[in-house]
Amino acid sequence: MKKFIRLKRWIALLLILLLSGSHYSLKVLAEDVADPVPEIILGENMDPIKAIAGSKVTVLVPVKSVNVVTKDPVISVDLKDTPFTLDSKIDMIYSTTGKISDESSIKATDTINTYSNTYVRFTLNVKETAKATDYNLTLNFKVKLLSGNKTQKVSLDPVVIEVTNQKAAANLSVSNTSYNATLESGAKFNLRLSINNAGDLAANKVKVSLDGYADDGILPNYNSSSFNLSSITGGTTTDVVVPLMVSKTAKAGKKKLTVTMKYKTVDGEDKTEDSTIYLDVIKSTANIPDVIISNTSYANNIKAGKDFNFIVSLRNKGAAKAKAIKVAVTNGYSSEGLIPNYTTEKITASDLSSGGKTKIKIPMIVSKTATSGVKTLALEISYTDSAGNDYTVKSNVYLEVAAADGVAADGKPNLIISDVIQSPSAPQAGANASVTYTIQNKSKVDIKEMKIAATNLTNANFSPTTSEPYTYVESLKAGQKKQITMQLEVSKSIPEGLNDLDVSLAYKIASGKEYTDTAKLYIRDVVNDLGAQKSKPKLIISKFSTGKGNLVAGKTFKFKFAINNTNRNISANNIKVTISSADNVFSIINGSNTFYIPTIKAGDTVEKTVQLKIKSDSVTKAYPIEVKFEYDYVGLEKVKTSSGVSDSVIESETLNIPVLENARPVVNNIAVGTNGPATVNMPTTLNFEFYNMGRSTLNNVMARVKGDFTATSNMIYIGNVEAGSSDMQEIEVTPTVEGQSKGVLVISYEDSNGDTIDKEFPFEATIQGATPMDNTGMTDMPIVNKPTAKKPIVKTWMFVLIQLVIVAGGIPIARKTTIGLYKKKLRKQEEEF
Repeated sequence: MKKFIRLKRWIALLLILLLSGSHYSLKVLAEDVADPVPEIILGENMDPIKAIAGSKVTVLVPVKSVNVVTKDPVISVDLKDTPFTLDSKIDMIYSTTGKISDESSIKATDTINTYSNTYVRFTLNVKETAKATDYNLTLNFKVKLLSGNKTQKVSLDPVVIEVTNQKAAANLSVSNTSYNATLESGAKFNLRLSINNAGDLAANKVKVSLDGYADDGILPNYNSSSFNLSSITGGTTTDVVVPLMVSKTAKAGKKKLTVTMKYKTVDGEDKTEDSTIYLDVIKSTANIPDVIISNTSYANNIKAGKDFNFIVSLRNKGAAKAKAIKVAVTNGYSSEGLIPNYTTEKITASDLSSGGKTKIKIPMIVSKTATSGVKTLALEISYTDSAGNDYTVKSNVYLEVAAADGVAADGKPNLIISDVIQSPSAPQAGANASVTYTIQNKSKVDIKEMKIAATNLTNANFSPTTSEPYTYVESLKAGQKKQITMQLEVSKSIPEGLNDLDVSLAYKIASGKEYTDTAKLYIRDVVNDLGAQKSKPKLIISKFSTGKGNLVAGKTFKFKFAINNTNRNISANNIKVTISSADNVFSIINGSNTFYIPTIKAGDTVEKTVQLKIKSDSVTKAYPIEVKFEYDYVGLEKVKTSSGVSDSVIESETLNIPVLENARPVVNNIAVGTNGPATVNMPTTLNFEFYNMGRSTLNNVMARVKGDFTATSNMIYIGNVEAGSSDMQEIEVTPTVEGQSKGVLVISYEDSNGDTIDKEFPFEATIQGATPMDNTGMTDMPIVNKPTAKKPIVKTWMFVLIQLVIVAGGIPIARKTTIGLYKKKLRKQEEEF
């Protein structure tokens, strides 16, 4: 044992000597080797974390430590240049079951392991102004080194937070205006402005001010420079009332005011929005006449070549008498519309007292060459007051002209080709043939200088027998018929069976306007005995259909057609059929626009059906659709073409398919009495917003009112309204029924084909009764010779009994009288109309 102890002492001494000799080397080694830095990585791939602007989002990041366990890290998140703020402390958790979705298994931890995920968890507030994009968040870890004396900063790969929505910034505008008085010179009124925030975010510290007073005669009736409002949250409307007055020198007409709205965004940024509003100032009605057109009427269905009387109803709504009233048509007469049927320059009407009415008759003729549609006449009404002051009112009135019998909407006469006779009945290839047919003018318009020609004459079918380019017809009067004969030479290479001949007609009407027409004639039973190789099958579309109802732009339909082989001897083989249309007006819904037919035997017919969709922005008209055939047949010789050698016959048929445009006129916010409450039998305004929600222009849009309201003008002309546009319109109307009145706003427009279409929009309005006479103070008048009450002639019970008998007997009489008066009123209205 002692020997073992001595041995240990010697070994210790030896080690001391060795260490004392290598002290410098160990010191250098210790200084050269630094503490290893823990490496923290994502525990698994992370998808972007979804977040919503204006809400909170919980972030859960799985992490692991590489090589060594990391204890007690100090974690921070870099939120610079992001729309996030930290809403909770940052902690670390782990799951005892390995499933973080299991709430019962989640435990807090201060250690990041190397063998399983530790999750860093924290909650963020997402600002309302966050943009819809991806944001990178960097997690920083401050960890202790192994020596325990130093710390090191470790950064994790960025975590992506995806904001999936974006709130629209505040956007202020004036959505509506109203005022509580008639705007005439000297009037004071309160202007109510509805300030609408069309955005999602709030507008704070809103200040509203108006500009544009002095130039237009609108004066402020308040002292402050602006009107302060509280915040206007997104999607809401707040009203502000501005006291104003009309200058005594203000002229009548629309007055333009600028509404300026200053506010702060949710981020504190200053913003300014301007809206323009218009106020209608009218003439003062004191001591001046005011003659207006209260109504117009004319016979229904006025047609080209007819004469009629246009009735204009005038009313003096002013406070003074109108004298020397004269009406003149200053514009609107034309050779394609209306012609005056009187010789004087102006038509005189009788004087009108205040509230007086009268009618004037304007004799007219509809031109024989008139096109259908609405015609505009510009009327000028001139009159004087008792002092000799002159007044002039200009107004447009509208008349709808129907096309003459046998004439299209654009004035084009209707020509009919009938009684087609070919000679011989079976034309022979290489011989001559003739085609005789009758052209009839089905219209009531004379035609002149007609030129008739065959347009598809070729060496492969027919050739002219003379050098004359066309057949000339000097005139074809309304209803007249003319027989035409064409001499043809039948080609030696013409296909057997059915062949066609295209005929063009060019002519003029009396006004000098030129028109063209085309027609297709069929030459049947052509015989070609000059060699079987010269005869080939011919494919045509013998019939087609598009289903029931009209074809509307944007809709789908079934196109069914029959392909007929007109040759009686030879079959068409390996047929490829291709359907196409210009600008892709008609497109195939499913599959290809090309399909294959193995064979169509001689004289046989094959039917096909395809589903087509119409282009959504198509206007009303007939669109061509081409059906092309490529096929071969027994005996077909290869033909050299510019692109190579062809061993197929290529033919096509073009069909015209009518389409109606998808017009969508929309009326919104119909309001009666915008300038104040509407009163029965008193003129007021009917305002409405008109939108064209379709994809094509609405032409010659007009509006009229019917129901419990009468309009000052028979209709108002809005004009052409482009697709997607809108505008505010107004009509002066007079309510005729007190209480809850019902009316219908009728919008008329022409489609691109010239056809007039009506759309009705019902509305209701509450109409107050006429203001009763003011009897205030009448009870204070002295009573003179107050009579002494007389004794009753009969007793009270007898008087009551007599009254009951009278009422019972009078009810049938009163009812009959009321019905009679009502019928008389209806007849009078009908006669006036």
